[in-house]
Amino acid sequence: MASAEKQWDVFVNNARQKRVRPRQFGKLAQLLQKRAPLSGSQITYLLLTRGFQASSVDPLLLEYMLQLLESKSITIPDILVILFYQSSVRPSDNNDVNGNTDSAPNQRQVNPLQLDEMVLYHVAKAVTPPYKPRSKTEAQRLITALTHWLNAAVTANTNNELLHAIDEAAHDHVILFSRVRDALSMLLLNILENRDIVSAMNAAPLKGTRQSFAKALSLSLPLLSSSSPQVGARVELLQKQHDIIDHEATTAMAGEDGTLGIDRMQLDTIIDVPAFDANRTRAGLYLYINAMLTGMPLTNDSEVLSHLNTRYKGEMQALTIDLIVASFDVLANAMARREPSDALISIKSFLVNKVTSLISMLSPSFFIPLTPEFCIEQALKLVDPNVFPSFSSSFNNSLGNESIMSDVRQEFLLACAVHGLVLENSIPRIYGEVPMSSIPTGGRYLKDDLVIQCQTNPQRLEELVTQIENMDGNAGAVVSAVTQVYCHLSCVYLDDAKNSKVMRNMCTTKETMSLKTICSSLSRRPHALDVTLQYVSATSILQPLCSLLDEYKYEEDQGEHQPVYEDFAGIFLLVLAMVHRYDLSKADLGVSGDQSFISQYLDKSLQSMSLNDLSPDQNNQLNSWICGLYQTESITEELMAACRPQDFYLLVPTLFDQTVLAGSSDAIKLDTIKTGLEFLLEPFLIPSLVGALKWIASELSHPGTNKGILIQILNKLMLPTSISGDAQGMHSTIIYMVADKLEKALRELQSRQPSMYNIEPLLENLKGRTRYKQTSSSSTTEVQTWTMTPSGGLRQSIRNTIQSLVSWGTHLPMIIPAPNYTHRQIIVATKLIGSSATLDAIIQEVKQQSQQNNGPLALDIAAEIISAPTLDHPPEIMTSELLLPVSQVRPSKVTPSLRDCLKVAFNDEAPKKLTSDPTTAETIVRLHRRIEAYAEAAAQQIPTGMGAQDMMQAVDLNAAVNSATADVDAAIAADAAAAVDTQAALDLGVSVEDAMNLDPVAVVADTTMDLDLVDPTAAATAGLGVGATQSVDDLFQQSANEAAALAEAGGLEGLDGGEDDYIFGELQLDPDSNLNFDDWEI
Repeated sequence: MASAEKQWDVFVNNARQKRVRPRQFGKLAQLLQKRAPLSGSQITYLLLTRGFQASSVDPLLLEYMLQLLESKSITIPDILVILFYQSSVRPSDNNDVNGNTDSAPNQRQVNPLQLDEMVLYHVAKAVTPPYKPRSKTEAQRLITALTHWLNAAVTANTNNELLHAIDEAAHDHVILFSRVRDALSMLLLNILENRDIVSAMNAAPLKGTRQSFAKALSLSLPLLSSSSPQVGARVELLQKQHDIIDHEATTAMAGEDGTLGIDRMQLDTIIDVPAFDANRTRAGLYLYINAMLTGMPLTNDSEVLSHLNTRYKGEMQALTIDLIVASFDVLANAMARREPSDALISIKSFLVNKVTSLISMLSPSFFIPLTPEFCIEQALKLVDPNVFPSFSSSFNNSLGNESIMSDVRQEFLLACAVHGLVLENSIPRIYGEVPMSSIPTGGRYLKDDLVIQCQTNPQRLEELVTQIENMDGNAGAVVSAVTQVYCHLSCVYLDDAKNSKVMRNMCTTKETMSLKTICSSLSRRPHALDVTLQYVSATSILQPLCSLLDEYKYEEDQGEHQPVYEDFAGIFLLVLAMVHRYDLSKADLGVSGDQSFISQYLDKSLQSMSLNDLSPDQNNQLNSWICGLYQTESITEELMAACRPQDFYLLVPTLFDQTVLAGSSDAIKLDTIKTGLEFLLEPFLIPSLVGALKWIASELSHPGTNKGILIQILNKLMLPTSISGDAQGMHSTIIYMVADKLEKALRELQSRQPSMYNIEPLLENLKGRTRYKQTSSSSTTEVQTWTMTPSGGLRQSIRNTIQSLVSWGTHLPMIIPAPNYTHRQIIVATKLIGSSATLDAIIQEVKQQSQQNNGPLALDIAAEIISAPTLDHPPEIMTSELLLPVSQVRPSKVTPSLRDCLKVAFNDEAPKKLTSDPTTAETIVRLHRRIEAYAEAAAQQIPTGMGAQDMMQAVDLNAAVNSATADVDAAIAADAAAAVDTQAALDLGVSVEDAMNLDPVAVVADTTMDLDLVDPTAAATAGLGVGATQSVDDLFQQSANEAAALAEAGGLEGLDGGEDDYIFGELQLDPDSNLNFDDWEI
């Protein structure tokens, strides 16, 4: 039998490749630990050194880490030590205890800084009470590891400053290190807040450890405080309370760096300008909402409510009025800018559905005599009736798209009435006339009622999907119901956000027919997708679908294979639709690793392989498809049985390449090709057109390819003479997806070959379909307008925008049209001139406005621009968000955000500018304080005296709002677990009576599992459900390819002994000596 290390390594790798759910992994890991015991340090090393690339982190492995931590298979010191061992923060050019120098520091594996950041944040959550060290040894290891982290952070910060001074390209590394520093600050704070850890540190045996920690803390405190003043202040207070102070180190630090210390003290003396009263302007909120709705919606309830509460500090009247009026302003601005109708509909849905829902959540905070109806009435008095006319007056309206604008106020009021925010008989008085419509017959929808309706009547589900686009205030409830309706079928309780359960649960139970219905319906309704993403994240929907597509396979007793292809096609089309509409990356999909089908498809969907590069299986499959399409002209069961859907879609570019070659050489007649391609218009194969049409668009621009055959193939695929009703909607969606690429390629070809007459019908078919994407990208016209701004180009255009916003803000509250603004301008600037240059333009304009006595308003506007959410830089992880599973924490990006650059400016530039340019230094400091105040919103709302534990458990507003439905969800989840456990037991041969009384916990406790001969009962108990025995066995078996890859990577030999002796004492790090991490003197 293989060694324990080898078994664990195979298990971790296979679990990651097969995307095993964290709870399943945790249970299986406990079973493996019984068979092949391994120390916590060794397990952690295997986990944190597998599956990470230079700039990406697999979040699933971090969830595995939390499961192992929960089961006590590993400890927090294990994590900190191994993470430090592989971190680039750790100095590598040092002497070990034997005097040997690390002569090849670059040869050791170094994990990405994103991994350090994410792990440290989750360890910070883990060390809050009730955690306490299980022994003095564990406490000593914990404090010693933290000491090394603090010392290394100080050294790394100095090196980064020097590196940045001589190499501007190192800017991104400096930004990433600042994020690690923030996470380390939170970890330090939480450890000092934990009385059990502090008590253990004060014990006599740990006196030396405490002294070393005190020195490290004194040296690192200024650095950590500069990153987050509030956290730094709290740490300093705790340091004094616990008397963890090294006066010698503090004095030495002041002597060595006295000038910098004086400069930083001078920064602290800068007085803030009077805080701008948010009640007097909605300009900042106008910017924030605009950013949230630029491209893919980023309108998470908890983030929006947290921002509103921080900005308005409990002033509910001003908050409600500004939220309503600013939302109308954003819609009016989009209309004036002639944004696409898709964007207008999305903003309108936000106003009618989302804003009314948010006000309903906030309504319990209203106190008599203030009422939501009063605020709504006051808000609508500030809405220009000429821009948003009543339905009756809209007949004389000269605006375009009046059908979108004319009934907005009426629909908004009716949605408010649905939520009980206004009385229905008050609407004529507020609206100014009797509305042409009334409250929907069904009134206000409740998610739980809709879930029950769908469970009793599956047809109700498709009806609800069609209602997502309705402007009646019920979109939130409908989306929540659609994404939760099948949770009772779940075989594993999932920790993910409730709004993503339906997709996950149907994937788990292979209810692909029902899943296909939802996916097909949503993929045909792009507006419904936009509205859905105002309530749930794209990742929460797509990650389980991508996992299902990876695992999609035929059953052993599979009868017909065409239904499998058809189900696969419906699900796959939704993934493709969302990828193309929102320009999603693999990280956005929750996909990692090159072996994933979606990953391979996105990487290779335009690539045709040469026949020499095809494997024997691929050659056979390609020949079979060519034969089926063009020779026998039939897609047989044998053909589909021999080729999985995944393999077919990856072969499509090669299939078309060979088809064009065969047509060009007259090996296959063109009429035969056209007849064969009709099969691809059938519902079970039609998603193949996405890859086919994109490949053709690419080939049209390449010299040498027979353009005549390509155009005729395009005519056949784009303008079919006959197509089934089911396929027609799918076909239309596909044309929308690829229209922009096709139009560009066809126009270029037309300019080169104007005599090719059959191009024009294709271009006519694409007309009106090229604006399918909903992204933050800007048009060429927009970019040219900004870059050609006189006296400074993009920089000056940003300054002009801030000037117009300040001018508008000084005249509110009045009915004045909002200035022309789109957050795309800021996004374009960060991409073209960089985040640092963009920030500099903002700072210089705030500086100028301050000199003109508009400082408070300019600071408010600049702070909203910098803190606004974007897809590349969504809101930073708040302390309350650390409670979320890792899969819900957005991955870190290498590209620095404006806030990142502001932190660097505050730490590096502001102290130096105090003498040469004090006004700029003051602007940087004040702006930094404002941004950090937003970032620390959750902590600021905690009453004085509450510590890190309370910060980490700060109220999640979204959860609080939905607390009324928690019991119902819990009951549904319990029913789901019972149903799945029962069904699994029945399928494994257990009697009905025994199955109904099955106690999963007892089964786990009593199971002794030999994983060489997997016990089906143990497999079911481990949470894998029916038919999972083989997959459990596979997790512990290593394929020949995996073995070769592991051997090539050097197995576990990444831990090279001597280089770490200087840190931990004399160690035994030889892999052949079982990697005795538990003997480390830490």
